[in-house]
Amino acid sequence: MAVLVGRTAVSFLRLFLNGAFWALIGGTSAVITKNRYMSYAVPFILYYVLTVFHERYYQKAFFLSPRYWAASIYYNDIFCIAILAVGSFLTALIFMCAIERRLRYA
Repeated sequence: MAVLVGRTAVSFLRLFLNGAFWALIGGTSAVITKNRYMSYAVPFILYYVLTVFHERYYQKAFFLSPRYWAASIYYNDIFCIAILAVGSFLTALIFMCAIERRLRYA
């Protein structure tokens, strides 16, 4: 029972970080481009581009595909969570700087 609860908690954390990362990507693109509709499209486009790069050009580079960030097929849970946490943190920093710049020159 404890193992099931632990695995569920790790999966929840991994999926939460995955959603947070793509939401931050959308928000950052909306602030940078000054177009609110870009926040809807950019995460899907970036996900598709990264998946195509992995499938067509870099088959052995599994870390390029966002599909493997959310599901720990090739990498363990800690590595996937670390990648998503670092990506979310860096994207949040860029988002924060972009919002600060927009508010300063508004």
